[in-house]
Amino acid sequence: MNLSIFNESDVNIVPSVNGLAYYGKISFDSRDLNPYVGDLASAIARANTPECWASTTCSALMDMCIIDQICGNQDRGLQHQLQALEACRIYKINTPPVDRPLRMVGLVTSGKINANTPVEFLVQNSDVTLYLVYVDPSRPLPPIPEHDVAMVMVSDCEEGRIVLKYLESIIAMWPRPVINAPANVPKVGRELLYGELVGIKNLNIPSTTRCSRARLLGLNSIDEIETNTDELAFPIIIRPVDSHAGFGLHKIDGIQELAQYVQDRPELEFYISRFVEYKNADGLYRKFRVIVIDGKAYPCHLAISTHWMIHYVNAGMVDDAVKRSEEQKWMDAFETEFCKRHANAIAAIAQTLGLEYFGIDCAETETGDLLIFEACTSLVVHDMDPPAMFPYKSHHMQLLFAAFRSLLNKRAGTPGLATAV
Repeated sequence: MNLSIFNESDVNIVPSVNGLAYYGKISFDSRDLNPYVGDLASAIARANTPECWASTTCSALMDMCIIDQICGNQDRGLQHQLQALEACRIYKINTPPVDRPLRMVGLVTSGKINANTPVEFLVQNSDVTLYLVYVDPSRPLPPIPEHDVAMVMVSDCEEGRIVLKYLESIIAMWPRPVINAPANVPKVGRELLYGELVGIKNLNIPSTTRCSRARLLGLNSIDEIETNTDELAFPIIIRPVDSHAGFGLHKIDGIQELAQYVQDRPELEFYISRFVEYKNADGLYRKFRVIVIDGKAYPCHLAISTHWMIHYVNAGMVDDAVKRSEEQKWMDAFETEFCKRHANAIAAIAQTLGLEYFGIDCAETETGDLLIFEACTSLVVHDMDPPAMFPYKSHHMQLLFAAFRSLLNKRAGTPGLATAV
């Protein structure tokens, strides 16, 4: 397979899009996205030449895809994406006003927003020009824009694994440095992660077993499920395969409750794992999001809730100054406290996974072990929180962004380029 590289003069023909970080911020601020849809539709209508029409239409359709998904119109958004990708499979995000931007290619796949690493948030307002190249295993790669570094941004999911496998042979001959080897990304999958990390000292990770709907409905006892670890016992955690953000996630306390859960769900396959109690002495649950960049851990957020299933958006952080104060203390003392306590475990995770960029959602058990809920390359990392309410956050997020920018420099071999703003 031959890889073709654009000439520098040809990159002007790549359609530009605003992308996820741009529209994500508008939505995060509770601003109406409908006027932007109208503007995109008007831009398509004004395109009066075939060349202009193609570029404008593709850009608008890709941005409409993002807006639709943010607004909950997923099917319509994916249809817009499909239309755009039929005509063009390369898009440009961010054109920084600098003489020598760092040029980055992100190898991505079609699909939902969480199908890829949301790098746009990491390089927004920086000197990085990001080209998104949509990979389709059924078609040859399009010519690739000239660049300094590439990153495999396809996340681990059912469809993503097919693309990742396809990318393995391509990356072996890639002409520029590549971040996150495609062979390593599946290691963070729910089924494989336990086998990768089990045995690491001071780490607690429940194994995950995949079960069909028919198998679960036919159970007389939970210990009939064969796992790659200790026998299961109630309570267990169950979720549909390839679900995220708590969709369909439940704690089950008995065999009848399990049967009722499966009967009430339309999905055909599920993941189950043992539930690990991680409630603190004050009766609250705490979930940490940590991002690991080039082997070093950075704090992203701390969510505190009375419920075991925590998501930052529903943990009540906005409404509780005491919770925000604790999050600030955790972030400010991250290196000397949390990171120091779990330094060996985090280092072992990074070495085992072999990924330069990934995140973990985790907690601490009563015995002080690091409890792993999930490792992922597509966790959302952003600096959108209002500074008046979260005055401590932006500093830490900018440190994280600068670390990612330094990783790009290191892999590209260009240590003299400007760091993130």
